[in-house]
Amino acid sequence: MAVEYVMIFGLGITVTIGAIAAFDSLRGEIADTSQEAETEAILSQLNTQINNFNAVEQGVAQKQIELPENIGDVSYEIMLDGNEISIISRYGTESRTINNTAMNYDLEGTASGGEVTLFRTDDTYSITEG
Repeated sequence: MAVEYVMIFGLGITVTIGAIAAFDSLRGEIADTSQEAETEAILSQLNTQINNFNAVEQGVAQKQIELPENIGDVSYEIMLDGNEISIISRYGTESRTINNTAMNYDLEGTASGGEVTLFRTDDTYSITEG
């Protein structure tokens, strides 16, 4: 009789550990999907804002943009370089090339997530915090 109780207890522990492992794996997949979607949304918003500067005559222009402070629970940095926008975080680096044949882009600068200011001086675009 005692052997049966030990076996039932062992089986219960095994099932519990399996359920916890499965839940943790699912939670990780959901977090990864959410992080990818947030990163893509930020890249898309920056791409749109840079392309919207095309309507501005040559010269100087600036625009403040409110971006999320974090992706998930992780801080991130935005880097503009050449014709590419990159989001850098502990999740890795995601980049997007701005392809607009009507404009020649020269992107530069870095900023942390949150409120940023996008500047345009002729064909040079830069980003700063705040």
